Amino acid sequence: MKTLPALRAAATALLLLCLYAAAAPAAQAAPSAPLASPEDEDWRLVGDWRSIANGDDIQALLREGDSVWAGSHGGGVLRWGRDGHLKRQYLAPQDGLPCNDVRDLVRWQGQLYLATCQGLARYDVGRDRMVGIDTGLDSPSITGLTVDDRDRLWVAMEQWWDPDAQITGKRSPGGWTGGGVAYTLDGTRWTGYSQANGLVSDNVRDIAVWRGDVWLAAEPFRQWQPDANDPEGGREPGYWRLAGGGISQQTQNGWQSYDSARSGELSDSVRRLAPGPEALWAGTWGRGLQAYAGSGWTAYRDCDSETRCILSDYVTALSVGADGAVWVGTARFNERGSGLNILDSRGTPTNPDDDAWYALKSTNGMPGDLIRSLLPDGDGSIWIGVSTLDPEGRSHGHGLARLLGDRQTIEVFSMRDADGSHPGSLPDNDITALVRHPVTGELWVGTARDGLAVRGSDGRWRSYTRASTGGGLASDSIADIVVEPGGIVWIATRQISYDADRHRWTDGGLSRFDGLAWRSLSAIDGLPSNHLSALALDGRGKLWVGSGATDRGPKELAYRGAGLGVVNTQTQTWERTYTFPTLTSDNITDLAVHDGELLVATSYFFYVDERPGGARFNTGGGLSILDLASGQWRKLTSDQGLSYAVKSSVGKPIIDLRAIQVDPSGGIWLGGLSYPNGVFDPDIEPDGVVDELRGDAVTAHRFAGAGSVRALASDREGHLWAGSALDGVRVRVDGRWLRQAASSGGLPSDRLTALEFDGDTMWVGTAGDGLAQLAPPGLSPDDDPSIVEPRPILRKLPYRIYLPHAFYAYQPRIIEAP
Repeated sequence: MKTLPALRAAATALLLLCLYAAAAPAAQAAPSAPLASPEDEDWRLVGDWRSIANGDDIQALLREGDSVWAGSHGGGVLRWGRDGHLKRQYLAPQDGLPCNDVRDLVRWQGQLYLATCQGLARYDVGRDRMVGIDTGLDSPSITGLTVDDRDRLWVAMEQWWDPDAQITGKRSPGGWTGGGVAYTLDGTRWTGYSQANGLVSDNVRDIAVWRGDVWLAAEPFRQWQPDANDPEGGREPGYWRLAGGGISQQTQNGWQSYDSARSGELSDSVRRLAPGPEALWAGTWGRGLQAYAGSGWTAYRDCDSETRCILSDYVTALSVGADGAVWVGTARFNERGSGLNILDSRGTPTNPDDDAWYALKSTNGMPGDLIRSLLPDGDGSIWIGVSTLDPEGRSHGHGLARLLGDRQTIEVFSMRDADGSHPGSLPDNDITALVRHPVTGELWVGTARDGLAVRGSDGRWRSYTRASTGGGLASDSIADIVVEPGGIVWIATRQISYDADRHRWTDGGLSRFDGLAWRSLSAIDGLPSNHLSALALDGRGKLWVGSGATDRGPKELAYRGAGLGVVNTQTQTWERTYTFPTLTSDNITDLAVHDGELLVATSYFFYVDERPGGARFNTGGGLSILDLASGQWRKLTSDQGLSYAVKSSVGKPIIDLRAIQVDPSGGIWLGGLSYPNGVFDPDIEPDGVVDELRGDAVTAHRFAGAGSVRALASDREGHLWAGSALDGVRVRVDGRWLRQAASSGGLPSDRLTALEFDGDTMWVGTAGDGLAQLAPPGLSPDDDPSIVEPRPILRKLPYRIYLPHAFYAYQPRIIEAP
């Protein structure tokens, strides 16, 4: 037994260790944030978070010397050389960024500042990393930065959803709050303004200084409309309505507002501002380009001529060059890019009649038509952040383009190598599937639009696409991956390519890779569909292939399916298909095999009776279980206690399951979603649900507003982890759930899609924010996590240490006592 002095000495040493860690420079991988749990709980995630993400979707640019800084959507910030060499990528949390969504960049008082989705950051030159700044502002979601003529740093913000906010007139907690703008003279004390102080809106999209005044571009903000009585005396429930929007100008007399009510040409949705020598230029969403020369707004609208006017009335990017040329990125109303516009206003911005317009599109050599950012350079060239928007509304970056001074030559720089591979990164940040290869130890990653990425044991990435495999990979949209014990990889893919001329989908199906050759199977070979969703190997020579989709993939295929197919892995041929009503639905979402049984999770599907006048309605969903030995099926639905998503138009419960996991004790866990009271409401997010099956008993676990639980996994200690669509990850310990939400220095995203354990290391796939990794303390990224000694990332610590609040970049790591 230790004596009291010895215990005191140990405690003192431990405290000094923690304080030393707090004062020392942060390591390359930041410690995780504590789990949200009751105050008396002492479970903690102990380890280091890292993220891996593609930074080709560029939305902010800043030139400094021979470098071009590029803030990306989901890929942190990149520092490019003007020669096209990528010098460095900085990611959250390992490089100090609060968030990988970087919206703007500015230099102030000799330092680089960054606007991110989780607050303000600056670049520490000496340590070559970013440092988060605890500003205490009303919103963590920063949208723009500028420095005014008085050397004040201005920060633009947007509203954010605070689940604990108390909104006047709203009965339940949670609401849209914050936003507006703020400025500081010293980086410590801030002065803020909001719609209540005279701004045209709290959703500020851009900020600029022109002729000594600060100008704000804003879109409508969300305002709560309390319950009220309708004219007939009935009760109308409260709702969020849109209000405000336009442009605000700070003058000596306060804030001056410009909107559609005050100027008929102006829009209430203004997204971009650019100061020029003769005018302030504003890019609107729906009313084209606007110019203000001091006495009113002049509109530049689409006239369906590339040489006489702007390509579209929807502006995505805006900048003015030193020569007065106005550079404008535009899109269609559905946000798909329409190209780059160049305006020569001839020095008369209020007189469009003498203008000259030029247009550049992908047909002219641009890598894409969605322009996200623009930066004119001093040599007459311009740097361009270029993307495309897929049919599901997701942005896919094509890197950094440079249009040279001749306005004809286009250079393109991206994270891709010349052969199309991504040796240091992912090809796409929208992750759909994760699996560890049992033979090679590689991590196989499926993406929504860019095929497969494979991380080797050396940390380098290679990729496979439909094009690079000659069609062997049936589609670039990956639904699921399984690997046979011998190393053969099977990939389920979705249909995303449509031939409008022939009125048919041209991709999708099942692919097989043996390490050397690719082969694909499709509906022509007997599969129930080419729009696949899930795979499972049963250990008896059969591969089970699910078809269907929920809210992923083209909307034409959502909540449809064609049942469950069986493929013989030896002959590589289809054998048979099971459909509704043998199954609970034709829309398969996940598959698992356990103890001689096949478990089939389904979501409801849109049933169509093909007979003339036949019925069409949503139905089904639940769990189907096949005894592999006897061939007998049984079903579990809401009748057996499963949680249902909503009630159909005829009042029947329908189920939306997304994931299955069987724990070491044989318990079955089902992830899905459910709307409160079974009533669909477009103004609220559904609850996440995990149903626990023990024998005939069903226990429902509900996570308010978390969205669907679409990933379940068990760690080496048997703890169950649940990843949700909107609210991070939860883990089941000691009969309760602990939650890890996105946080600075920790989990980089709340929008999770996949979970995979590799030893004690947890890999997390996200929807648009790349791949996250939580590794045990002291584990190098190059270590093989499957062979190192067990180091759980979830630990119940035997004591507590109370320290003053330390900002995340300097948080002490709590170390277990021996």
